[in-house]
Amino acid sequence: MKRLDSYGRKQLRKNGRVFVEHPKGLDVNGKTLLPSKALNRQMFVVYNTPENQYIKWMMERLVEKLIDLTKQLSSRSRYQAVDEFAVVRSEVMEKLNAVKHKLRTQFWQGIKAHL
Repeated sequence: MKRLDSYGRKQLRKNGRVFVEHPKGLDVNGKTLLPSKALNRQMFVVYNTPENQYIKWMMERLVEKLIDLTKQLSSRSRYQAVDEFAVVRSEVMEKLNAVKHKLRTQFWQGIKAHL
């Protein structure tokens, strides 16, 4: 028999009828008893939480904003002879690629976007 958590022990206390006599059981009031069945909950981790959905949504919005910013920095006026924003645009592109790379990781792929 496996070790039980507090929930399984609580269910055994409530349902005494599941105990049957068994030679390798526990000694209770002169009888050797063992439960015939017991509840055992399996715990698992869920990453698709509202908080993570919100973070993914914000990252997707950030990607959209960075794309718009690069478009604004790329559009040059006819009066500009020199591209003044080349350095800024390259830094924005680096950040954009970093955020896109984060969104492509396996962790964020498993999370649906918050609407």
